[in-house]
Amino acid sequence: MSRILPVVIFLFLRTLASVRGAEPAEPKFRPYDGSNGYALFPGSLSPDGAYALAFGTPELKPEELAALKEWPADLGIDGDKMGFDDFLVDLKQKRVLGVLPDFDYFDGRGWHKNRGYLDIAWAADSRHAIAICGQRWDDSGIVWIDPVARKFSKLKESLEKAYGAYLRAHEKKFKAGEMMFSDPAVLGPDVVALDAVSEIPKEEAGTYEYHLKVQLKPGQDGAPQCEILAAHKEVEQREPVRLDDVDVNDKLYKKLRAKLPAKARVALDKEQDAWVTWSDAQPDEAQERLITERSALLRARLEFP
Repeated sequence: MSRILPVVIFLFLRTLASVRGAEPAEPKFRPYDGSNGYALFPGSLSPDGAYALAFGTPELKPEELAALKEWPADLGIDGDKMGFDDFLVDLKQKRVLGVLPDFDYFDGRGWHKNRGYLDIAWAADSRHAIAICGQRWDDSGIVWIDPVARKFSKLKESLEKAYGAYLRAHEKKFKAGEMMFSDPAVLGPDVVALDAVSEIPKEEAGTYEYHLKVQLKPGQDGAPQCEILAAHKEVEQREPVRLDDVDVNDKLYKKLRAKLPAKARVALDKEQDAWVTWSDAQPDEAQERLITERSALLRARLEFP
């Protein structure tokens, strides 16, 4: 089997679906009434419960955005005819804090974006987050979120530049191709980890696949600049890890625990128990994204101690 095939199959299965999702469970959604509003993304909740991501009415004026309210739970949408922006929402104040640049994903009310996905990883203190709006072959947007400052910094261009430079330095036959990033984790106030895949142009099958540790440094214009601190090349022909699998989550937790000294094990046990209690209290439709986010963090801490 070629090296690219498992990755392509995994990404294809993750994003492949008709725009129309399965028929929604009872109660049935009533027809969209044309009102402005937003719907929260299940599983995008910050650890402190203060923030979440949402999709809703696009291209609103500032005063309209400030007045935007959550759509009623029984109101349907029309994914064939409607476009969307993605937002950060303050759940306590029930207001939109800002628009995520270059994000247009939607998932809910019986619909989701065709061949798209949303990844979100929060810092443990909820002060920062990284979000990725993915498509079948690349990413439309990657942002670093500072909810208190209401700041949404684009990372896609800087991250692609840093990854390209890393590949040129470490791959003898590097050729620039489409890049895709996924499964992020926040390791510190300015450090993230994420998977990176770059196709090899004009080859029948082939990709460069790495798990990256990236530092975000202040740029001249104030926007974060990405610097790769470490990278692990993925093993050829290895089946992609299903981070949304609860058994995978448990295995990663046990592997990380086995590498820690006694005091750190106790802290990790308390942390994992608290996360299980918190995540179990979230809706069923949030579980896949929450498990993925936690597994990505455990794997990053395991590979980048």
